[in-house]
Amino acid sequence: MAEETKTKNLFLPRPISTAESGRAEKRGTRAFVERGADEREKEALKDVERKRKRAENAGPDFTVKHQEYRLAFQRLVNARKELADRSDFFLKPVTRRQKRIRDLLLRAGVRVEEPIQDVGRGLELFERGSWRQIADPSRPVPKQNKIKAQIRDIVAKMISAGVVHNHLHYGNFVVNPSGEAKLIDLSLAERHAGKPQNKEEFLKRHQSDLFAAAKLIAMLGKRYQLPQDRSRLVADAAREVNAILKHPRLKAYFKTRLAVTE
Repeated sequence: MAEETKTKNLFLPRPISTAESGRAEKRGTRAFVERGADEREKEALKDVERKRKRAENAGPDFTVKHQEYRLAFQRLVNARKELADRSDFFLKPVTRRQKRIRDLLLRAGVRVEEPIQDVGRGLELFERGSWRQIADPSRPVPKQNKIKAQIRDIVAKMISAGVVHNHLHYGNFVVNPSGEAKLIDLSLAERHAGKPQNKEEFLKRHQSDLFAAAKLIAMLGKRYQLPQDRSRLVADAAREVNAILKHPRLKAYFKTRLAVTE
């Protein structure tokens, strides 16, 4: 009797970062997914390429065709997010600059993702574990408030360490079942060695992170109907900016540069 052949699913590192062209970035993050699990992503990419060509040759119909292209592009991004959701491990390119910034943030008390292995050639292996993205409308209010407080803490400590993240959004904060939050993706992060000399310099350096984090905190667990609720969202975000700036770490940070708080 012939020996029974056993088949095993082969998990491959599939690129999930999207370039402006729609194609996957070769040096971007890779998720480990089963062979054949990326069929929807492949079809979405073909649709993006078709829609882009139609938009480029649309003439008077450019507005309509461009909107169709943007919708197709978003479907592609969502398809790659689904691939990411299927993966327990991620292979990410990490530069020396990112490693230095990560070490700096860890010393500043910021909870930030750390690799389980350096695989060489500028690549590190990360494990998802029980960490998931923070956007979850079903999460109880007390846990939402705990996460909001942690995001304020992360951003305040990051600023006091002289680091600018440059890409704060829902996807770059993750939370575990215990409600502990951490920061991920330092690919665009920068470090400023010196403290800002005045309020204008401080805002020029940090306002993008401040307002992105404030908007994110304001929207966490709430529903805004845009554009009619835009003014309410702006007001809530402004309150969150003030809450971050009142963090004890930033108060100590400002003491040596009084001009920043004038």
